[in-house]
Amino acid sequence: MRISVLIVDDVALSGSQEAACLALLPEARRRELLDQPDARARQRSLLGSRLLQAGLRRIGAPAETFASRDYPASAKPRLESPYEFSLAHCEGRVACAVARGSPVGIDVERLGTLTTGTSSLYLSPAESAWAGADPARFYALWTRKEAVAKAAGLRGLRDLRAVEVDGARARVDGHTWHTTVLDAGPGFVAHLACAFADPIVEVERLTAETLL
Repeated sequence: MRISVLIVDDVALSGSQEAACLALLPEARRRELLDQPDARARQRSLLGSRLLQAGLRRIGAPAETFASRDYPASAKPRLESPYEFSLAHCEGRVACAVARGSPVGIDVERLGTLTTGTSSLYLSPAESAWAGADPARFYALWTRKEAVAKAAGLRGLRDLRAVEVDGARARVDGHTWHTTVLDAGPGFVAHLACAFADPIVEVERLTAETLL
């Protein structure tokens, strides 16, 4: 199982760069983003699209695969089978995971000060006990849960409680998922989730110049 993971700094796009990224999207998705009042959120989504395009090239997907992506209102974004992808962003980073033949999930967060006490609603008692008052453990746990939720096609914070993390493995709805730590740079925490225990994960940090 080979997974391409691409990560880029969260940078502000120029007007011409934003227009070029928008031009690559289906019309419905383009209109949706243009209606997005948060310019930074819109630009992070556009960076994610460019990462997806680059990731598909790296795993050898046909060029037309990028044009097959769909954004259903009540489900996670998808590509023409057998290709799968997941996007994540936070202040400072945008990340994408692309694979062939199996769902993937990715999450990245800037390391902050949150601890178990601020989000215990989404954690099991065992998870809360493990993370305790340590922000690093909390963010490691949170990004694992988010990555698994995305791989499993769950949506919304309320679904995170259903993801039960035990070390690098997690279970949800009777299925086991495996998580991998990703290097997103100092001050960031990131995890990848897939259905395989030992995936070949190729992580690449890109600059905006090479991506755009």
